[in-house]
Amino acid sequence: MIRPHGLPGPVGGKLVRIAALEPTAIAEHRSVPLPMPPYNSLGPIGLAGLGAAGLSDMPRPHGETQSHLFTFERAVIATRCGIVALADGRVLADTLDHRHNDDAVQTDGASATLPPAQPVAGTWLSLLLGGVGNWYHVALMNLGRLALLGRDEVTRIDGVLVPDGLAPAFATLLERGLDAVWGAYDRPRPRLIAVGPATSLRPERLILPLNVAETGYYLGRSLALLRSLAPRITEPPPMPAAIYIDRGDSTTRRLTNEAAIVQTLAGRGITPVRLTGLDLDTQALLFASAQLIVAPHGAGLTNLIFARPGTMVIELMPDRLANWCYRRLSAMLRLRYEAVIGRAEATAPPGEAAWTVPLDQVLAALP
Repeated sequence: MIRPHGLPGPVGGKLVRIAALEPTAIAEHRSVPLPMPPYNSLGPIGLAGLGAAGLSDMPRPHGETQSHLFTFERAVIATRCGIVALADGRVLADTLDHRHNDDAVQTDGASATLPPAQPVAGTWLSLLLGGVGNWYHVALMNLGRLALLGRDEVTRIDGVLVPDGLAPAFATLLERGLDAVWGAYDRPRPRLIAVGPATSLRPERLILPLNVAETGYYLGRSLALLRSLAPRITEPPPMPAAIYIDRGDSTTRRLTNEAAIVQTLAGRGITPVRLTGLDLDTQALLFASAQLIVAPHGAGLTNLIFARPGTMVIELMPDRLANWCYRRLSAMLRLRYEAVIGRAEATAPPGEAAWTVPLDQVLAALP
């Protein structure tokens, strides 16, 4: 892994938002996706699935997000979150979102200072983004950006910047994504640089795909790519047809009556499943096999990308959070969706507060 070696002087300056700029004013820019390539993968777990064309062409009740693909000259990119400072010193505020534990970057809300940068020759793709420990952020917001690359980008990229310390399931998805996209253009997988929380680099050219999943609005081609990365298993092992995603080991948003919910749903034939520690293929197979998925709001529902059209999803949602990203994801994937709202305590931030969901309403939502 390349690390900074004490080049003189930090970099960075005033924060700017892409939404406030003409994208072409800051870099070479492409916003309209190219035709989707024929990814060299076999699709979701022996199922017909939606297929690339189906997802790309289907009508969407919520619309698609507006994605961008930038090529920067002499920009600095820092930390596992991929914070970008332009050659003129301005820092893209968009790249500060979901930044956690990156003490090497100092910001006061109006400006940011990045560590001294190590120069790197060639053209590099950034697959760095905030939330590196969160399945939703890694899969949908980060690795889904690979779908923005066309032949021109793939053939001129010398390597890819990736976060260090990825969990095994995340690393598997990354490897398959790179193989699928580079394989679609008959290119070998590119070399990687693992970027840590204090790493700061200045590539000659930096390719930055941005915004394939924003506040729960998605890009169809990204979902199609991610679905294609599940393994093809012609004779999958038996899996339950109805599952409850147990978050009992989570340190945030403790569901205070989860034990009662698990016990009651088990009596209705709904199997509790804890996703922590499961490999990518097992998680994908669980969701692809289920006809009914009941789950508290959480990153584990990212695995809906592997579910079959028509699967019933019942999301349990704290009233103080009300994040509808999985409702929108379900709509794009043609899943049936219901929500049951519970009451969260007011003594902690919405994303952390303990909460309770009415058991009778959960039962009433069951098909």
